[in-house]
Amino acid sequence: MILLFLVISGCCDNNADGLPTDILLDKINHKTGKEYKSIKDAIQNEKYRLKELNYVWFADLSMVEEIWELASLKRIYLGFNKLNFVPRDLIKLSQLEELYLNSNNIETVDPLISKLHKLRILNLSSNKLISLPPEIGMLENLEVLDLGLDIDSKGFPILMSRHLIARNHLRELPPEIGKLKKLRVLNLGRNLIQNLPKEISYLVNLYELNLYGNHIKKISFDISKLIKLKKLDLRENPITKKEIERIKKLLPHCEVIF
Repeated sequence: MILLFLVISGCCDNNADGLPTDILLDKINHKTGKEYKSIKDAIQNEKYRLKELNYVWFADLSMVEEIWELASLKRIYLGFNKLNFVPRDLIKLSQLEELYLNSNNIETVDPLISKLHKLRILNLSSNKLISLPPEIGMLENLEVLDLGLDIDSKGFPILMSRHLIARNHLRELPPEIGKLKKLRVLNLGRNLIQNLPKEISYLVNLYELNLYGNHIKKISFDISKLIKLKKLDLRENPITKKEIERIKKLLPHCEVIF
């Protein structure tokens, strides 16, 4: 098994040396100790051994289309790539467990993402999402769903190319969200949500729920069914102190931040 941590800086640097395919080939050769002459040969021979690909920059998906042949990939990082859509070829990576598409320009999610049945982590933070497809509920192994704002270790929005990154604009969640029985972390920070669907109470393993920076005024009594919830972030919502106290009583074992 080969874990290839491939980080190619260049999304902010127009003087980066080499094409993405050349850098990818060099990284694979270095990691495997081989001397492949082409990216096609490298991936053809190593595609069942490469498990992880942290690939930060490419100007065009077609420049590195070979990555979709890495059938054994379990983790792929495609953040900060100015993507306007979720690449449909991702469904070829049937073993994928972690998918990072944060800080792009994605507005909608292709329903075909439901084919990634082994997915445990899906990061779509800091995009331009306006909706989620009902098929999101078919990701039965999902444990972390990040639809919030991409922040650094100190909690500040990440800057890229001297500009603030995008933010999602979700106004609601599909009822099918309640089918994600293994979900432990749900980040909805900095969206436009006013109400949560009652199906949120079906997330019996939810440990952390981030709702900061939305338009929430009241939380349904159903949230009391989330007996494993330990952290609820309600900062920057138009919610009264009286409502906060009511929520605390509904969730006596949960830290409510407001």
